[in-house]
Amino acid sequence: MMQEFLLNNIETYISLMSKIKEGIVIHQEDTSIVYANPSACKILGLSEDQLLGKTATVHEWYFVNEDNEALSFDAYPVNLLFSCEEDISQMIIGVHSSKTDLKWVELSASIARNVTNERMALMIFSDVTARKKAFEDAELFRKLVDIVDTGITISDPYLEDNPLIYANKSFSKMTGYNYNEAINKNCRYLQKEGIEELEIAIVKESLFNEEPCELTLKNYKKDGTLFHNLLNITPFFQKEKLRYFIGVQHDITKQIEQEKKLSEQSLFIQSILDVQENMVLVSDGLQTTYTNKAVFDFFGLDSFESFKKKYNCISHTFEEHESSFHLGKIESDEYWVEAVLLLHESERIVAIKNQTYELNYFQLEIKAIANSVHVLTLKDITATLLKERV
Repeated sequence: MMQEFLLNNIETYISLMSKIKEGIVIHQEDTSIVYANPSACKILGLSEDQLLGKTATVHEWYFVNEDNEALSFDAYPVNLLFSCEEDISQMIIGVHSSKTDLKWVELSASIARNVTNERMALMIFSDVTARKKAFEDAELFRKLVDIVDTGITISDPYLEDNPLIYANKSFSKMTGYNYNEAINKNCRYLQKEGIEELEIAIVKESLFNEEPCELTLKNYKKDGTLFHNLLNITPFFQKEKLRYFIGVQHDITKQIEQEKKLSEQSLFIQSILDVQENMVLVSDGLQTTYTNKAVFDFFGLDSFESFKKKYNCISHTFEEHESSFHLGKIESDEYWVEAVLLLHESERIVAIKNQTYELNYFQLEIKAIANSVHVLTLKDITATLLKERV
């Protein structure tokens, strides 16, 4: 009955097909095209005259698979359909024609028979070029993200509890959780309850305000191992509306441990220098970058910051005295440390007043430790000089 209806209303049927946005092409059994609707012409970039009557053997076009490999003639959709007589569903193929750039289409096809029982191939397809490019771009992005050595995650704030919807391979390597274990839940599984409540509060506030934040958290791997996570969270907006939160994680455990070790070594060295009777300083000739406790005691100061604020450079404390070195003995643009090094060791003497304004004399020893950076040791020789003068 339907067939009779269509035969009696062929013009209506063709009119309907001409309005469909999907491309429709009908082949006879010799693969020649007997019908192509306007959408098919638009998608393929060919006119109706260029399509009608053409068979699959013409060189106006050729097909490629999803890997951009040319299809053999037998694998052309119409030939495949006629040879196998099985419906084709949602096949993705690329169509190269002489009139347009590569177009990607999603094609479905079936065999029908006309009134004389001849086989006809009905091909219906839609342009998915933009969709495939977006997918390829997304796949490229995923591959690029997977090769970086930084953990990257994406969470969806519109899902309950803002779960992770993506985690790259570096995140899995860093935490020990594979992809399926890492996603579909909030990443608080890296934390232990009751730990770093202040930091977690900062994260929650930033998420609530849709603002970026960066902080270091103590997190735990799947096997319970502690690691220090430098976490950066950035909101991602589309059309000025929040869409995702992007998390970037750096495992800085080795850096933290190294800093702790250096700090311990620094305290150890500081304790050794602090028991020295001589004043010890580090200077680049323009400013002092380190002093031991003997310096504070001599000047009556309570911290290095106090010394820096009052003097900045130890050379500013040198008193002008005929028998000692002071800044008045050099040109304004001359580097005072180099000027002292040009003196004989017996002449490397400076005079400095202490916190009670008593004048003291020091033997100045200078040792270079880096480019323009020197360790200065001031040995008090006041008593020795007084004896010599007596």
